[in-house]
Amino acid sequence: MVDVVVVGGGAAGAAVFGELIGRADAGCVHWVTGQGRPGRGVAYSTGEDHHLLNVRAAGMGLFDGPGSVFARHPAAGDAEPHQFVPRSRYGDYVQARLAERSCAARQAGRCFELHAATAVDAWRD
Repeated sequence: MVDVVVVGGGAAGAAVFGELIGRADAGCVHWVTGQGRPGRGVAYSTGEDHHLLNVRAAGMGLFDGPGSVFARHPAAGDAEPHQFVPRSRYGDYVQARLAERSCAARQAGRCFELHAATAVDAWRD
């Protein structure tokens, strides 16, 4: 098993991190998230409700499997699948899904760690 480092605290980093911590064959997964709230990045950290997703709620998701469609998740609120909803709601969804994945990984004994830091260089041991 090889340790892995995921760099980037936005939704793409969250998707990779969440998939890796769910794998039994992964080593320790480290996620360098920066100083913001993990999973939100710039795109989903806005608090302005007029900042909308550019994809309909039914077209958004994060991981495969149960709960993968944003429009069906409680974080979507009362949004209809065809609606463009505020970006902050999708940020809530990403954080909720990360919490679920992290809890399951912890219960399964997976090794992972979040680092509220900024990556400035990378090298291979």
